[in-house]
Amino acid sequence: MARTDKTPKPEKKKDPANKRTGLYIGSVIVFILATVTFIGAPAIGGSMGAGTSARVQFGSYRGRPIEYVQGNFFERQLRAIAEQQNQAGSEDLESQLYWIWRQAFESAAVHTAIMYYAERGGMEVSDDRVDTELAQYPAFLENGRFSTERYQAMPAAERFSLRTYIEEILIHQQFLEDMIGDDRHSSAEVAFLQDMAQTERRFSFVSFEFDDFPEEQVLSYAETNSDLFRQINLSRITINTGRSDAEEVHRQAVEGVSSFEELARTHSADIFSEQGGEMGWEYYYDLEPDFENIDQLNDVFSLRVGEISPVLQTRTGYVFYRVNEPVRAPDFDDTATIRVVRDYMDTFARGQIEDFAYDRAEDFATLAEDLGFHAAAEQLGLSVERTEFFPLNYQGVPFLERPRAAEGSDLDNAPNLETFFRTAFSLGEDETSSPLVLRNKVMVLNFADERTASANTLDTIEMFFGNYLQNFQQQDLQRTLMNPEYLEDNFNEVFFNRILG
Repeated sequence: MARTDKTPKPEKKKDPANKRTGLYIGSVIVFILATVTFIGAPAIGGSMGAGTSARVQFGSYRGRPIEYVQGNFFERQLRAIAEQQNQAGSEDLESQLYWIWRQAFESAAVHTAIMYYAERGGMEVSDDRVDTELAQYPAFLENGRFSTERYQAMPAAERFSLRTYIEEILIHQQFLEDMIGDDRHSSAEVAFLQDMAQTERRFSFVSFEFDDFPEEQVLSYAETNSDLFRQINLSRITINTGRSDAEEVHRQAVEGVSSFEELARTHSADIFSEQGGEMGWEYYYDLEPDFENIDQLNDVFSLRVGEISPVLQTRTGYVFYRVNEPVRAPDFDDTATIRVVRDYMDTFARGQIEDFAYDRAEDFATLAEDLGFHAAAEQLGLSVERTEFFPLNYQGVPFLERPRAAEGSDLDNAPNLETFFRTAFSLGEDETSSPLVLRNKVMVLNFADERTASANTLDTIEMFFGNYLQNFQQQDLQRTLMNPEYLEDNFNEVFFNRILG
C-alpha cells in the first residue's frame, strides 16, 4: 500500500530572499516566446528577453536529457507560461512557481520525445525554410520589415540558439501534422455515431454500495488477520552498493563506532536518511511488500527494543533495522483501527466486499422477478433512483449525454463499461437486469422509458465530431509518447533542491 503521507518533502531554506534567487525569474518575466498546449505545436515568435546561463536537467527521454538551458525549448516555454500565469495572478507563490515549472517540463518532455522520433524518421527542415522564419521573427522586424541591423545586433550565440530553436519547432509542427493531421473524417463515421445516439433510454435503479460493507464483517476480517495490523516503531538504513558495504555499516552500528542516526544520514539511500533513519510506527502489512522472504519480516517483529537486525536483502536493497519501541497489538475496539482495516480491505480484499454487495443485488433481482422491481425495493427498504435519458454512449463521447442519475450525479464508472451498455440496451419493457458491478457499487437496472434523440443532438454530432476525433488522436499520441518506460521524471527532486533550494 502506498504511503504518500510518509514521504517527506525536501527541506527548504527559510530565508525568503533565497527563494527568489537561483534559476526562477518568475514574476519579472514578461516576454512571450511561444505558446503551446501540453502536446500542441508551439508557435514561432517573441523576443529573447533576459535569462540565465544555467543548465539544469530534470529528467530524460530514452536517454536524451530534458533540461533547462538559456534559449532552448524548455526555457522559452517557461517564460511563455510564466507570462500567462502572471496575467492570471496567484496568491500562493510557491504553488504558482511549481505549476509554471511543471507545465514547462511536461511540454519539454513531449518536445524531446518528438525530436527523438523525428530524428529516427529522418525528418529535416531546409536552411531556406529556417531563413524564411528568421526573416519574420518579431525581434528582427522594423516597421514590419526585416532589419539587417537588428539581426546583426543580436550576439552570434543567441542567433545560433534561435536558429536551432526555430528548426526544432518546424520539425515539431510537421511531426504533429503528420501524426494527427486535420479534422477530416468520413461521413460513415458520423453516421455510425448518429445511429449510436439515435435511441435514448431512462432507467430506474437500486445501488448496493461497497461502503455499506458491514462493520461486523470488517471486525471479523481484522480478527482473522490480526497479525497484519500489528505496529512497530523502527529506524532503517538502506545500502544499495552491495552486501559488503551494508555489512560494514552494520558493524559500525552494532559496535557503536558511530550512532545509528549519524550512519543513516551519512550512508543510507532511502527517504528516511535525513531524519536519522527514523521510520516511525509501521504496520506489518505496510512492510510486507518489501520482503520476498516473509520470515525475515517476522524476525524483525520479534526483535527487542534497541536491538539491530542482521543485514537483510529486500526489494529496496540491503537493509537493517533498529527497533525503537515494542510491537503494538491492534486495538479493534478503536474506531480508527477499524477504519485502517476497512481501507486495507478496500485495496487488498476488495473481492470480499464486492461479493457481499453482489449477493445482496442478486437477491434483490431474484425478488424483483417475482414481485416487480418497485415492490421488491419497497419490501427490502431500498431507495429507488432514476437516471436521465442517455444514448449508447460507451466511453463517454463528450458531446453526448453520459449515464447520470436524475439529480445529476455520475453513475460511477458506468460510461466506461461495455457490459453496462450491453445490459441496459438489451432490456425489454419493465425488465430488470442482473447485477452490474461498477467501481464502488453494484447496480440493478429496470427499463423505464425510451425516446428518439432530438435533431439538435444529431446535428451536434456532425458539427463537432471532427474536433473530437482530433482531440482523441492527440491524447492517444500523448499517451504513446509519454510511456513511463521511456520517460525519466526527476522533476520534483530537482525543482525543490535546485529551483526552490
